[in-house]
Amino acid sequence: MRAVAALGALSLGACAAEGGMAGDAARFAEAMTRAGCVVASDAQAAIVEDHTGFDKDKLRAISNDMLESGALVEVPGGIRLTTGTCANA
Repeated sequence: MRAVAALGALSLGACAAEGGMAGDAARFAEAMTRAGCVVASDAQAAIVEDHTGFDKDKLRAISNDMLESGALVEVPGGIRLTTGTCANA
């Protein structure tokens, strides 16, 4: 499933933060919000990919970092943002 492959890759270890990661995470979070706070389908993954413009490796790195920090959680078939307006989604 594209959503899991592109954004999840949840079995990978968390990536270390590097320069610009905070801004990238904010952009990713904004895209997750546009996708409805959850990415569990190809259509939702496409929204995040299109909004951020990030390649699959960068999306994996950001999602893994956010999973490690608790800003994302795993849900059946995908991931959910737990911050901002998505905190209570």
